[in-house]
Amino acid sequence: MALSTAADSKQVALRVKLKGDTRDVNDIWMAAMQRYKGIIGVDLQRKYSSVPEMVEAGTRDMENFHRWRHDQGKVDRLRTLFSENLAFLEQGSQHLLSAATVSFPPAAAIGTTQCE
Repeated sequence: MALSTAADSKQVALRVKLKGDTRDVNDIWMAAMQRYKGIIGVDLQRKYSSVPEMVEAGTRDMENFHRWRHDQGKVDRLRTLFSENLAFLEQGSQHLLSAATVSFPPAAAIGTTQCE
């Protein structure tokens, strides 16, 4: 009986707390979104009113990223050089692997893992 009395008192306390509350679900939801933004720092409000607007924004962001990423700076040139010569690097590592296998047989198993 004590459990039911505790549950009843919680229900009564909740009714008293909500008696003067005139908010609807939208108001509660918007307050929760604002609170989330204050805590996390991310705004979850709708930013786009249509799918084409969203696609346009995504395309614009992608183009901005590509301009930033491929700015012809030193890092961009190094990254391009590395990717263009990856086959040569792999051939060189295979030669090192075959030489290392003579003195350390597990090197053959280690060298068979490939990143894709």
